[in-house]
Amino acid sequence: MSESSGGTSVGTVTVMFTDLVGSTEIRSRVGEDAAEVLRAIHDEVLTEAIGSNGGQVVKHIGDGLMATFTSAAGAVAAAVAMQQELDLRNRRSAAERMQIRVGISIGDVTFEGDDCFGLPVVEAQRLEASAEPATIRCAEMVMLMSRGRGGHEFRPIGELELKGLAEPLPACEVLWSPIAEPDEPGIEMGLPPVFAAGSGLPFSGRDDVFEQLVDAWKRCVAGGFEVVLLAGEPGIGKTRLAQELAARVQGGAGIVLGGRSDEDVTVPFQAFGAALDWYVRQAEPNDRLAALGEFPGDLVRLVPELGQLVEGLPAALDAEPDVERYRLFQAVDSWLSIGGDVRPRLLVLDDLHWADKPTLLLLRHLISNPPTGLMVLCTYRDTDVDRTHPLSSMLADFRRMPAVTRVALDGLGDEGVRELLVRTGGNELDEQGLAFAEIVQRETSGNPFFLGEVLRHLAETGALYRREGRWVTDRSAEDTGIPEGIREVVGRRLSRLGDDVEGVLRSAAVIGYEFDVDLLADVVGRDADDVLDALDTAASANLVIEIGVDRHRFAHALVRETLHEELSSSRRARQHRKVAEALEVRHADDIDAVITELATHWAEASAGGDPTRAIELAVRAGDLDSDRGAYENATRWFERA
Repeated sequence: MSESSGGTSVGTVTVMFTDLVGSTEIRSRVGEDAAEVLRAIHDEVLTEAIGSNGGQVVKHIGDGLMATFTSAAGAVAAAVAMQQELDLRNRRSAAERMQIRVGISIGDVTFEGDDCFGLPVVEAQRLEASAEPATIRCAEMVMLMSRGRGGHEFRPIGELELKGLAEPLPACEVLWSPIAEPDEPGIEMGLPPVFAAGSGLPFSGRDDVFEQLVDAWKRCVAGGFEVVLLAGEPGIGKTRLAQELAARVQGGAGIVLGGRSDEDVTVPFQAFGAALDWYVRQAEPNDRLAALGEFPGDLVRLVPELGQLVEGLPAALDAEPDVERYRLFQAVDSWLSIGGDVRPRLLVLDDLHWADKPTLLLLRHLISNPPTGLMVLCTYRDTDVDRTHPLSSMLADFRRMPAVTRVALDGLGDEGVRELLVRTGGNELDEQGLAFAEIVQRETSGNPFFLGEVLRHLAETGALYRREGRWVTDRSAEDTGIPEGIREVVGRRLSRLGDDVEGVLRSAAVIGYEFDVDLLADVVGRDADDVLDALDTAASANLVIEIGVDRHRFAHALVRETLHEELSSSRRARQHRKVAEALEVRHADDIDAVITELATHWAEASAGGDPTRAIELAVRAGDLDSDRGAYENATRWFERA
């Protein structure tokens, strides 16, 4: 570089210009906040590629930049790296795509302060403007100067007539190939069991809410952190929306994690533990440790079996209780963050109204220390959360946090119910069908679960049937015999299964929302194949769902609640005793693995009987919960003892 007068200098450099294609349209589609996140990612990708290849950013120009390099090969390598990294990010999800154009030239320029001027600057800028999206154009001299370095390929495109240049410019296109998607170590992800298909009815009437969820996911994909609290009454469609979003995310190369909290069995950090347990089991054994983040040993407090699942798992931190719990929270944060810059993640916490206090504290920690590339979707019954509920004060805190959005679900309106009937029938509704839709919407208040159960009930009783692709009835809309409430219609449908099947389901309801076939067979004192026959009958009526080998769950919590509440106190206590005794036999070698379930069932069984075993197990459950950092749960067990 040679000095010139007036504080300027002259030197030979390679000049690069870039531009983000359609930046104005992107900003209009996604909004200012999401656009700023995308811009930051764009800038990070470009500046990293420039710096790694010996370049220097001169200035930002709109949604592009100008850079200089001392090496032509370095400029070409940087341009290829930019295109490959943005292409990789575009392939990871259905979020907004970012594409850039790049132009490169070489020659003598004049440096003045932090800027530079000259013919190569004009050439590079004009080459960029003439390029197609996701392509790189360069002056022929750049190809000649970089040939033999970097192994890049060029395609001559002739002499270009470019605005502002007196003569045509011999130019080339730099060819580049996409790089392979870097998958997480040994993990081929599907959908967790919590997302097993439910009602079998078409997804209808929720387009606006679903788009809200998709928009939140797009912001997560762009590097953000999002929490959505999905609230509504039982059966309103919260879990179904989560299932639909999970399918969208999984189809777009995101990672889907999920777990739920049970009403009766309060396992510490249950939803988080279920998500982690399933995640680990998807990985090849040799790759599990690498997938668990910075503090893998502390995650054993979420999943006690982790030591058997992960070879070489270090010991958990042994310190004061508050320190141990904070390390656990850090471990969860690190686990959820480890793949955030590779594949964005959706974590669904279903039935948060049944979550224990430790679960809520862990969720609050995540919101306060947000991992990038993570969306947390929580569903809960707002009808079950009064001012004394542990979730109530947390919700007040969450709503003040910028990354948190609350979405309240109401019943489907007339249009939503009509859409559902059209999709289930296959054709538009006639006049009678429209009248029927209006009656059904009014009687069910548009509650999707209630609506589905009513349609099945009417179909099973012959009041409603399909003819030529339409739902039809021979009765007047007012005379279809619609039951008055959700539990009434569920009860009627259960009765039609027969006493044998209903008896098996009542025992299953005492075990829990999810249940093991062999355990259920022990409880009812029958052969496992006979139990499976009963469950197959219930499954054909969409009342239970198979979620794994010899593993089932109820199609909806309301089905289980209906069965459980129909039991008298005496029969319920006897059933809980049978479950507890069967669990003790099946887990005689490792009682601690099911200590929460055992303590819960013995506590229910001891009503009016000998409480000795219930007290013994409550103390043991409290000790183990304390070891796992669930101090609030431990206190509750000790109080019960």
